Amino acid sequence: MSANFEGLDDLLNALENQPDAIIKKAAETQEFEIECKKCGKLFTAHSGKNKCPNCGTITNLTVEIKKES
Repeated sequence: MSANFEGLDDLLNALENQPDAIIKKAAETQEFEIECKKCGKLFTAHSGKNKCPNCGTITNLTVEIKKES
């Protein structure tokens, strides 16, 4: 009995890359406590644009995932 392995390489590549996508999504939805550069107050922020609830200053938070070599 033979098995059909057509497309197996594509499937394995997709599965290999999936952990990176999961980590990226988790980082993008994570909340961080940051300090406003203008007024110095701490507030909860997420990836992207955030508005300080104290003074209204906009802060753009970028989350980068770097792989260790």
